[in-house]
Amino acid sequence: MEQTMNMTVKKDRLSEQTTVPAGVPVMAFDEVCSRAASDLWELQSGRMASRALSCLIEPEVGDRVLIAADGALGVIVSIISRQQGDTVSLNAANGGDIVLSADALALRGRREVALQAEAAISLSVPLGAVETVAHSLTQSVQGSLVTVADSIIEQARNVHLSADETIMTHAQIHSVTADQDLFMDADRINMG
Repeated sequence: MEQTMNMTVKKDRLSEQTTVPAGVPVMAFDEVCSRAASDLWELQSGRMASRALSCLIEPEVGDRVLIAADGALGVIVSIISRQQGDTVSLNAANGGDIVLSADALALRGRREVALQAEAAISLSVPLGAVETVAHSLTQSVQGSLVTVADSIIEQARNVHLSADETIMTHAQIHSVTADQDLFMDADRINMG
């Protein structure tokens, strides 16, 4: 035995022959061998385990896990380790939503940040501004693109608008100016 901070700690682990009273949960380390169902994993010890609601990381084969068990069925309480470089997937064990709240929240990716949703992505800043800074920006929309603003200001070295059918602009006052040349080319030009 060894004295550490006024606590007595045994160096040897509990052997498998140690009896634990029925109904008393046992905490143990184990390893995930396979996924038995959508919310059930087979462990190296032969136990089956579900995932605790507080364990947001989705277990994968090869993960070292901490389980709590009071019988044949265990509960994965925590993912202890995983192969270096493997992806970590966060999702709720009960299939519910995940909400992150803080005074400030930052998502950072060294290579990439991808946001994907099957129905909608909504950015709402009622009292602030949305700023996009990028080397290049591509928007691809299958339906309609609608922009509603008090003022729209665009500044670029070159602007190229192309439409397969129609481009329409309408304003109470419409001004087109050019420092050098203004070209209009069409089969028919209607003015007035």
